[in-house]
Amino acid sequence: MAYEREGEAVRSAAVLAEDAAVAARIEAVSKSFVEAGLKADLERLAAYARAAGVDPVQGAALSPEEIAAARIVPVKKRSIAGMGGGGGARGARGAPTDPVEASRAQYLAMEYRGFADGKRSVLDIRNAVSAEYGAQDTAKVLEFFRAGEKSGEFELVQRGQ
Repeated sequence: MAYEREGEAVRSAAVLAEDAAVAARIEAVSKSFVEAGLKADLERLAAYARAAGVDPVQGAALSPEEIAAARIVPVKKRSIAGMGGGGGARGARGAPTDPVEASRAQYLAMEYRGFADGKRSVLDIRNAVSAEYGAQDTAKVLEFFRAGEKSGEFELVQRGQ
């Protein structure tokens, strides 16, 4: 856990302590940091869940689209040539697009490909990329992999119920 790792970082200062009392104080600060920080974060998450109308113990129910995405596992069939760069800010049929959005789309595609290991579902991939880059639309992630299936880059394998 992140708090335990950070607590260990605080605890590492004990090697600089000149006496046992200072070392004990460093240990107390580390322990307090871990316990208080984790508790505060869990309380904050529970408050967010309640504000969103979600039972913090049960969690949110998956949508039908998320359930379907959880059952689809993209398996790489072949790598694509020239995954990034080039082409400028042009969309379908050469129509100009926003270069920032074009760059973002390219980067997200690279992330989706990176998480597609033949074990993770489309939902797992959506969640992983969402954790790093903000909420991702399940339909768009699924659309990316369906396009990859059509191009021969991926096979979409149905996972059991």
